[in-house]
Amino acid sequence: MRLKNDRLRSIRTLYLDIDLIRAFRVDDNAKSFFAEFYLSMNDGDKGASIEQIEFANALLNPETNDRRVTVRTLSNGKDNGAFPDGISIYQVSGQFMFQPDLGNYPFDTQRFSIDIRPKQGDAPFIIQPPPEDMRDRAVVSDGWDQKAQYVGYDEDFVSTLDARSLERSVVPFYKASFIWQMTRQTTDYYLRVVVPLGFILIVAYLSIFIPLSHFEAIVTIQVTALLSAVALYLSLPNLDADTTTLSDRIFLFNYMAVSLMIGLSILRMNSKVAEPPSLKKLLGYLHVTLVPLLVLAMAIYVMGVTSTAV
Repeated sequence: MRLKNDRLRSIRTLYLDIDLIRAFRVDDNAKSFFAEFYLSMNDGDKGASIEQIEFANALLNPETNDRRVTVRTLSNGKDNGAFPDGISIYQVSGQFMFQPDLGNYPFDTQRFSIDIRPKQGDAPFIIQPPPEDMRDRAVVSDGWDQKAQYVGYDEDFVSTLDARSLERSVVPFYKASFIWQMTRQTTDYYLRVVVPLGFILIVAYLSIFIPLSHFEAIVTIQVTALLSAVALYLSLPNLDADTTTLSDRIFLFNYMAVSLMIGLSILRMNSKVAEPPSLKKLLGYLHVTLVPLLVLAMAIYVMGVTSTAV
């Protein structure tokens, strides 16, 4: 570590591993999740403890101004006959923050991390995790499937200025992140959204084969299908996303497809518009073929986005 006088100072290395046991209560709106994990640490008998570690992305308790983390010591590294010698083991649980990217929701993959940094700036350390193939990959996560895990390392340089002496200095801050990439489970979304929207589109599409002499029945079915899609969208949990999600685009496409069927039905019934036989035949052809082609194109688009996200 470089000091303010440009000298180098050696810092400690913590051989540390986090074994994530459970991730649950993921809240996309609050951008937080709860986690339970075991933390094992070996610093070569130099007296390091979890008291010197801060979980940087843990939520703050406004009453105590401390992190919302509960720590239970299982072993202090001493010879006790039950745990490995020299390894401090802790059971940790708490609420942590994450930055969700909801553009592909609900077919999205998110990064859940446990960020570790020194609690005191003048006592830095570097994290050395075990090899990737030796880390435990068994994680219980409600509504998510683990895709990958890795450890990242970040170094921030904060520039400070002494307002009295006008002397500038650069202070380094080190942070290690244990990261789990998880893909959202979509079974519930298929049952609650995709399947009902499919039936709504099918019913609206089949109505175009009713004879035009029953125009009122045709439009009634299609308008009811459009209102049903709107009601289904309003019944979903409110998601505070900064962008249009894939789910929003699916519903917008459904609105567009049903509205297109309504518009074509009206044009086919209008005697002035559909008076030329060729135009009437063209409208009928578009009514039968255009909507299935649009649905196929949308399905290919969703599958492409989904495969890219996963």
